[in-house]
Amino acid sequence: MQRGETRRGPLRDAATLLDECGVIVACADPALSQALDGMQWQTLFVGQRSDWGQRIGVHTLGHAIFEQGLQPHIGWCGKALVMPVAPDFFGQPLTEQRQQLDHALAQRLADDHWLATPRELWPLPLLGIPGWWPDNDNPAFYANTDYFRPSRRAKSASVTA
Repeated sequence: MQRGETRRGPLRDAATLLDECGVIVACADPALSQALDGMQWQTLFVGQRSDWGQRIGVHTLGHAIFEQGLQPHIGWCGKALVMPVAPDFFGQPLTEQRQQLDHALAQRLADDHWLATPRELWPLPLLGIPGWWPDNDNPAFYANTDYFRPSRRAKSASVTA
């Protein structure tokens, strides 16, 4: 948030989303981050399922995410902030992973213009993350397009095709 900002604007909206429902997505593979950006849920959660915890992982940040996690439900969604990490990141102890992410996030937050708009945070249906919900062991779980929505880009492409 810009210092001295009195009106609600994109900077403040983005900061609020990060504070409320932010999740940090540590990612060592640009293709996985592109799948998240493109809302390619089948690729991200089914096709690349074995990469979770090995090349991509989620660390919760927003306090509302924790509150909603007490009673998870279809619709539970975080706002993902992707942070690139080195390939050896996932071999480190969890405390070291969190320290690295904390440090990287603190550096970014020092720049008042870093998170300029809420669109820089990508939707992430949390129950789709492998290991977070027992129903997602079945690939058919991801067929619920009300929860695993296609991106606007994918919708507009199918309308024009």
